[in-house]
Amino acid sequence: MIYGTCTFVYCLYKMSPPPSLQLPLIISLVSYASIFSIIYINIRNPIFFQISYGILVVITTLQPMRFLYQLVQLKDKDAWATIRLFIAGILCYGIGLMFWSIDNAICSQLDIWRRSMNHWTSFIYQLHAW
Repeated sequence: MIYGTCTFVYCLYKMSPPPSLQLPLIISLVSYASIFSIIYINIRNPIFFQISYGILVVITTLQPMRFLYQLVQLKDKDAWATIRLFIAGILCYGIGLMFWSIDNAICSQLDIWRRSMNHWTSFIYQLHAW
């Protein structure tokens, strides 16, 4: 998740940065992913993972917001439809985060329920997959 999101951050910022920021952006993202990996391998704390991932999610949310602001400033006729779609995506992402957090908090109880259910319905209780 961290490496994929770092790649996504790079793609987002590659759309409109000055050429002088390309190398620092690459170095920053590779450093972030490398430092994360080294620390996480040693401490394996899920809270550290969630915070590290959350930082990247905030970055990937702010950059599209800047693009949307530019669309509004340009009086693009589809700007508000794009903004509504962006908000719907943020809400879906937030709901997924909520399910993921619930799954992390009560994973052992959900695992017991999954084992007692029919095999074909057990996926419903794997909230991290939603």
